[in-house]
Amino acid sequence: MALESFTNGLGSITYQVTDGYQKKTEAMEGEVLGKLHINSKARPDLTNLYRIICRDGREFIDRSWLNHMSSYFLMCVWLDDGSLYHSYQGCICLDFSTDEEQQIFCDYLKEAWYIEAHVAPTGYTMTDGRERMRIFVSNQDSLLKLLRLVAPLVPVEEMIYKVLFVPRNNPELLQRWASEIKELVQPEFREYVENFYVRVFPIYRKNAYERTIPLGDRRSPPSGG
Repeated sequence: MALESFTNGLGSITYQVTDGYQKKTEAMEGEVLGKLHINSKARPDLTNLYRIICRDGREFIDRSWLNHMSSYFLMCVWLDDGSLYHSYQGCICLDFSTDEEQQIFCDYLKEAWYIEAHVAPTGYTMTDGRERMRIFVSNQDSLLKLLRLVAPLVPVEEMIYKVLFVPRNNPELLQRWASEIKELVQPEFREYVENFYVRVFPIYRKNAYERTIPLGDRRSPPSGG
């Protein structure tokens, strides 16, 4: 496998087989699913960073360092832990953070970025016995505000699906967003975005704007035409 050849001999990079969500996802042609773990060299600045964001060996969320974050931080959080649930609901999964820390993050979004969000239970229990909580973006205006911040910073085509919002029961907004997001992303991704919405429009009309749109796996560029 090409990936094994790439990591062979590189002690700082290791490959982990698929787990969790990826384990349920079918690999596309030429695609390798899994995770790369990259270990950096020990550096004083990274050690100092660790001391700021970690407590008792665990990452923790605190306004003392959140207040120094930029839109690049929002982009990293959204691409790593965020999702467009049913294509129109913004959700952020911070399972390893406490309920109190997740609320701190919601307060940060509101006060620093004017993005309304709230913590809500999912009805599921995690392996450690805690109730699984999720951060939900509270309204459509806040979600679009977040996506407008993130979209210009998305660095790879494979993550563009994270900003491909499809509203419910609102064809006019769908048309406006399709035009807006195409201009927000980096130029090399605009054809991908255009082709995606070309595919969505007829499905949207066919479903009479009532049901969740069966968009399939949005990692792959939809065909145009």
